[in-house]
Amino acid sequence: MQISYKEFLLLVDLVEQANQMPDDDLMSIKLTEEGYLYDGQLTEKSWNYLEAHKVDNAIILAAGYGSRFEPLSHYIPKGLIKIKGEVLIERIIRQLHEKGIQDIVVVTGYMADKFSYLQDKYAIEMIHNKDYMTCNNISSIYYARDYLKNSYILGCDNWYSENIFNKYEYDSYYSRMYSHDFVDEYCVELDYDDYILSIKKGSADSWYTVGEIYFSEFLSNQIRHNLDIEYGLSEVQKMIIDIYCQRHIDIYRFHTKERKRGIIYEFDTMEEAEQFDESFPMFVKEIMDNNQQ
Repeated sequence: MQISYKEFLLLVDLVEQANQMPDDDLMSIKLTEEGYLYDGQLTEKSWNYLEAHKVDNAIILAAGYGSRFEPLSHYIPKGLIKIKGEVLIERIIRQLHEKGIQDIVVVTGYMADKFSYLQDKYAIEMIHNKDYMTCNNISSIYYARDYLKNSYILGCDNWYSENIFNKYEYDSYYSRMYSHDFVDEYCVELDYDDYILSIKKGSADSWYTVGEIYFSEFLSNQIRHNLDIEYGLSEVQKMIIDIYCQRHIDIYRFHTKERKRGIIYEFDTMEEAEQFDESFPMFVKEIMDNNQQ
């Protein structure tokens, strides 16, 4: 029996609180009746359930060129820029490590050799997306498809002010934020349980996707199967991940997590990076000077 999201969070809290909780809590009584708790402690059934929901790895997409960061992107991939003194992709890796997620795959394309130092520094695995110049980011998922399990799917250019990663995840999900104004982002329609009904580009008074995606192993198997069949189609190769998921939204089931403003930043332009980090222009100057000598 699938337990509810709140019940799942309670089990995770019990792990983090040394497996103890008051036995008069209404939810704990329900979980006890279902065999997940006994005398206020996690049972073997609980541990087996949590093990099935443990995050296996993270796949970081770092193949893109980053044209809106020209001329800086002529010399350095976007994932390797520094924001507030920390390399974007290294900050993500550090935050994953803090939550015990050591198995990390980086999908490269543009300037792939620039990322090679990460293999020695963090023991990451690198995959090369040979289609990065002609296809959209669904191609990176295609080349990483054999690594898809219980997997975070991450852009290399996001900056998380808080560590949003977890050792366990309940279900496949997107993070979401709300905007009253029109946003040129991938907006989602949700059902009563905050699962995605549809995804479309651009809307007002809408939730929109932001930051990380999480694929459960069940969903990963579905996506791998479909990509093996469909990747040769030109319309599929041109898709970003969100639109590919919309293509199969009748079978791809995504929960959503609301994120407050100030948690996830994505820098689409040099100007946005400068507004966020006053030291960024000095980083740009250093890169440009070093490459013009």
